[in-house]
Amino acid sequence: ECDHRRWKHPGTDQRCLRRRWRCAHHLYHCAGRDHRGKVHRTAAKIHLSAVREEGKAKVALEKKAGTAEPRLEPAIAAAFAARRRWADLLQLLDECLSREAAAAFYEAFLELYLFAGFPAAIAAIERLHQKLVEKQLSFVPWTEPYDVATFVHRGEQLCRQIYTSVYAKMRQRMQQLSPQLDEWMIVEGYGKVLSRPGLSVPERELVAVAILTVLDWAPQQYAHLRGALNVGISVEQCAALLNRIASLAPESAVRRAQEFLHNRRQQQ
Repeated sequence: ECDHRRWKHPGTDQRCLRRRWRCAHHLYHCAGRDHRGKVHRTAAKIHLSAVREEGKAKVALEKKAGTAEPRLEPAIAAAFAARRRWADLLQLLDECLSREAAAAFYEAFLELYLFAGFPAAIAAIERLHQKLVEKQLSFVPWTEPYDVATFVHRGEQLCRQIYTSVYAKMRQRMQQLSPQLDEWMIVEGYGKVLSRPGLSVPERELVAVAILTVLDWAPQQYAHLRGALNVGISVEQCAALLNRIASLAPESAVRRAQEFLHNRRQQQ
């Protein structure tokens, strides 16, 4: 049975759009049973049209995000913040920050808390706010309700997309190591932070690679280099990022990443 109250729901995620379509469609065809049928039919017709347009707009945005060249600047900015190179970060923001780019930098700095901790994220966002004020720019960060079930569903999907064939093995190892960390990884990491809009999934993997490289976390660096390639980043794009952050990273981390990328080139 259709809940007629739902058809005015403003959500635009795909499941919500499908639900709204079904409810409005049902309302339209059932309107003849009501003495106010003509009014209901007219309202339902308008709503059906709105749902169609929202769906088309969402598909267009997703196609555009999927085909756009991944931006390196948010990942480089996150690497500067992880290494506390504040002068370099401010210079990069001075050169690249715009109203359109503000969300990308903000999201990269939020991601810092997963790999470099809250202090790095807070300090980086303070610098971002400083530059926004200087340039007289403003933006409103994206927010959503804190829904653990949504985060789990989204997080498992994204984590599987990044880890592909080794996803089950990685989850089993994490559960054996620490059930709490395994849960937090999915809920907080992949479901809450890495699934946010503002950066595409490939761009978020570049941010992770940059931070983990400059901090020299070898196992995670390998995992996210592999993950970046799994979600569509090319070997050349990874190499370009590596060249930009090489001066920030220990020589061992740079060499390890270069060897990984060289082996991938050989396999292509």
